[in-house]
Amino acid sequence: MKCVCAPRPDVVRVCGLVAFAYVALAGSACRPWKRVVASLMVVNGLLCHLTQTCSCQYLDIVVNALLIAVLNATSPDQPYLLLTTMMVLSIWKLCHGRPECAWLHVLGVQCVGAYTLARM
Repeated sequence: MKCVCAPRPDVVRVCGLVAFAYVALAGSACRPWKRVVASLMVVNGLLCHLTQTCSCQYLDIVVNALLIAVLNATSPDQPYLLLTTMMVLSIWKLCHGRPECAWLHVLGVQCVGAYTLARM
């Protein structure tokens, strides 16, 4: 996988992190572990999409993959979670390294991921 460094922060993808921020700040509506996962996604996404450095992009991919794997392994909400994960990963792969697909990334990866986390 190649590292794709944009000349400036990816503002559209940063805006997409609002969905995870909502889950992180939902208070009593979410279990504490959901708020922790959502907070990690926000911090991780901010580092990746604001800095646009290769190391932060790789860190983002590794952390997201670990979180997704743990959630899939421990969630009783199957096969819904597995199907959603496959859809999100397919859209992420389609959008990776393509700035023109920023809105597709926001809607198909970030919003779907945050919704799935919130409903678990």
